[in-house]
Amino acid sequence: MERAGFFHGNILLVAGCGLAPALALTTRFGYGLLLGLVAWGLLLFLSLLFSSFREYLRNREMQLAVFFIVGGTTVSLMELGFRAWAPEVLRVLGLYLPVLVVGSLVWGYGVAYGLSYRPKRTFRMAMRVGGGYAAAVVVMAFVRELLGYGALSLVPFADAALVVPGLGDLPLRAAVAPAGAFFVFGYLAALVRLAGRDGDAR
Repeated sequence: MERAGFFHGNILLVAGCGLAPALALTTRFGYGLLLGLVAWGLLLFLSLLFSSFREYLRNREMQLAVFFIVGGTTVSLMELGFRAWAPEVLRVLGLYLPVLVVGSLVWGYGVAYGLSYRPKRTFRMAMRVGGGYAAAVVVMAFVRELLGYGALSLVPFADAALVVPGLGDLPLRAAVAPAGAFFVFGYLAALVRLAGRDGDAR
């Protein structure tokens, strides 16, 4: 985990954490960017929070109880905030917002690491791990939208999109279908593992 990032120990492409939201919400580049930023922020916030109070959470059963209470409260507050000030964000993320919190993305990496180390070290880990996840979903969304629609929506909720000459006339619709998500994920995971292996060899 010390070398976690995009090519080494990527939590999405290597460990498969946060896979369901990544497969479902990467049909548009803007959606992937939004998902990556929200997941990154959640991981950073909860890992630092638990790292700050780790001395009071030595009991395993207490850790689980506190995590679900804090995680559930965080999700509820985020949903209320999005509903009031950014309903478009809630429309995109939907039920995948709580999935991000209670899934292995936050619990397995953020909270577990935060309960073991000081906030400074936890912050560095969360920045690398969250950044690796965000980069992976953004690349997936970029590839899927480019192939599936022949265009790129650089802003999440804007109607305008940048049409790519040549791809816009004959888009590969399968790329934005559910099956296409698995193909793009599989090829990207293979490329990242190959690149990481080459880097280790050097």
